[in-house]
Amino acid sequence: MKGNFGKYAYIDLSNNITIDYPIPDDWYKKFIGGRGIAARILLKELESTAEAFSPENVLIFATGPFQGLGIAGGARFLVMAKSPKTKTISDSFCGGNFGEVLGKSGFDGLIIKGKASLPVYILVINGKVKILSADKLWGLDPKECESILVNEYRDASIACIGIAGEKKVIHSCIMVDKTRAAGRPGFGAVMGSKNLKAVAVLGNKQKEIAEKDMFIQLKNEFSRKVAKTWFSKQLRAYGTAFGVEYLSENGVLPTKNFINGQYNKAHRISGQALVKSDFWFKRKTCPNCPVACKRAVQGSVLGEMFGPEWGGPEYETIAAFGSLLLIDDIGAICLFNKKCNQYGLDTISIGVQIAYLMEATEKGLLKEEDQIKWGDVKGVATLIDKIANREGIGDCVANGVKEITKKVGDSSFLVHCKGQEVAMHDPRSKYSMAIYYATTPRGGNHMEGVQDPTPPHKELNLPDNPAQSWTEKARIASEYLKIRSFANSLILCALISSVADGEDYLFPLIRDIFQTITGEIIDVSKMLEIGERNYDLLRLFAQKVGYKRADDLLPKRLCETQPSTGYFICQNKLKEVIDEYYSINGYEVYGPTKERAKKLGIDKFID
Repeated sequence: MKGNFGKYAYIDLSNNITIDYPIPDDWYKKFIGGRGIAARILLKELESTAEAFSPENVLIFATGPFQGLGIAGGARFLVMAKSPKTKTISDSFCGGNFGEVLGKSGFDGLIIKGKASLPVYILVINGKVKILSADKLWGLDPKECESILVNEYRDASIACIGIAGEKKVIHSCIMVDKTRAAGRPGFGAVMGSKNLKAVAVLGNKQKEIAEKDMFIQLKNEFSRKVAKTWFSKQLRAYGTAFGVEYLSENGVLPTKNFINGQYNKAHRISGQALVKSDFWFKRKTCPNCPVACKRAVQGSVLGEMFGPEWGGPEYETIAAFGSLLLIDDIGAICLFNKKCNQYGLDTISIGVQIAYLMEATEKGLLKEEDQIKWGDVKGVATLIDKIANREGIGDCVANGVKEITKKVGDSSFLVHCKGQEVAMHDPRSKYSMAIYYATTPRGGNHMEGVQDPTPPHKELNLPDNPAQSWTEKARIASEYLKIRSFANSLILCALISSVADGEDYLFPLIRDIFQTITGEIIDVSKMLEIGERNYDLLRLFAQKVGYKRADDLLPKRLCETQPSTGYFICQNKLKEVIDEYYSINGYEVYGPTKERAKKLGIDKFID
């Protein structure tokens, strides 16, 4: 299929071997790219019994047909492997320059297996791959690592890990451009377990495009439309944190370890407050994106400097280190963001873990040397250092849910799903999120479908979707999940590919762009089918690992009543809706039934 190079690079670190890995054309037609192709490869190449930190785990860097072509929101890539958190395959999406360059490399992605005997990095240049010594890079932070490699390979884009990944901290990320993170599932630790410090990519190869002139016309139209939406204008002005006060007013902003959904100091940590603060520096953007939603800050807190090279905090970081910990100091949050980027740590997971320790301190469950009180800015900065360096109680945090709850002795208030800490959207205020958190094999992930509320959807034939209504919620959540999964196979930024109907809904144009690239026609029905198929590959692998319907649960805290709003989730009602969700999607043990899988063309993966 056009719009692809037709191959991945297969890299065996144990045996120092690199070969081409051809992708059958029918895979591209069925799975498109990104999430779909990556999951299909893992179902072939990765044994379900492999441990996340074993040489047998397979780490994939993937692109899709939109990468390397200068499409707004298309400068992204996907990482997929077995997660040390969820113990099944998961995916993470990352912006910055790396995905766009990988899309010109001569490969559609990289398949990395094995473990090098000594630290290495991978160099990819125009269809050729080398495995090289990373002795001089090991122990460096992402800024230092990138500086050395870019000095050696001009115009290269670098994906690398910090010391947290080297030490296999389960919350570690893969960092790009020092400020963008492939976070959440712990893939920085997977790279560390393989003695893989970095991947450097250079390329100027062009994919074959079916209708070049029309593609350029539609690509430009898409960029103009993206720039004009209300949502894009808010993102440009105030970043992803523009809605902090709105979310707090509506009970969505996680506060004090998810005890509440409203924070009385939300105005002090909003995107608007950041832009007005002394720490504000400028906006940043991904390649070819007209939105410029990224922040850059500079300043000093606690005697530690942070500069614009480390970016600035996104919404998730602001909530995780702000309201969740009862910290209203925007400068301190900027510092925490810098420290996490420098170490290569996922800010959401670290914030949730620290909130858990703060509540454990309040409950008298920790020894004095391990205690940390609500709002303790200096304590948080110190604890981030300890987690990255595996010192003291930070070593327990670094090993994830099982070890830290054993240390505390009470797991009832650590907010996670399937070992993955829950993101910064309280589902008691938007019920679709409750379904996604509970059911996705990716764990506490907020990027599966839609953010309630949404208006009626003409193209998807969906009704009005109030945030706190269970009416048709199973069907609504299912359809939105499918379209988001389709976008994840194109690897198109979620911030400019809204799945909800309205002026931001650009999927008819997105499908037209896809057609001009590949020559393949996709209507609404086929779009949803592809999204369903690719998501169900994740569930099929999870079923092989041992996941069952009983694992699709919300943590106890998210079913308790918010004190300020009275919002809560009835567990019996949630169970009823998830049962309906299973019925709608043809799920049985965990993945689709044999009949449903056959319809999707993936029944061969059912044992």
